[in-house]
Amino acid sequence: MRALVLPWPRPIGVASGTFGAALTIASAAQVSASGSLRAQTLPELVALICGCAFLFLAFPLYTGRDWARRALLFTTYSTLAAVAISFSLMVVQRSSSASHPALHLLIGACALVAVLTPPTFILAVLHHSDIKRAYRTNEASNQAMERTADRRTLDF
Repeated sequence: MRALVLPWPRPIGVASGTFGAALTIASAAQVSASGSLRAQTLPELVALICGCAFLFLAFPLYTGRDWARRALLFTTYSTLAAVAISFSLMVVQRSSSASHPALHLLIGACALVAVLTPPTFILAVLHHSDIKRAYRTNEASNQAMERTADRRTLDF
């Protein structure tokens, strides 16, 4: 029985390109509005770099390159870590200066879960065996290479 291979690389590539284009355009507009790249904060620069990475990976993901799937995993993990760390620091800072710190900490924790759940789901999907198989089928074939004619043996 032949295994059914769904065309997962195409929607993943389109999603990566759409997300990357939106993030890159928004970051470029932010830089343009401020008039300088140096005026950007660290989270804004991280957003610009991540947007460019997702946009750069879109075509290789679309064409089913396994290295691009692994690079997307790494980029997504790195983005999640940066978001989680900066968001946690922001929540702790706000809760320490608030009148009800426990309530602000609870709101921040719930917001963090809400922000991190969609990318975590995407990571789980990218680790699924069907997705891995869809990307591996597009890699180089195992067929033996055929010898081609040498320049010296060509007849004119």
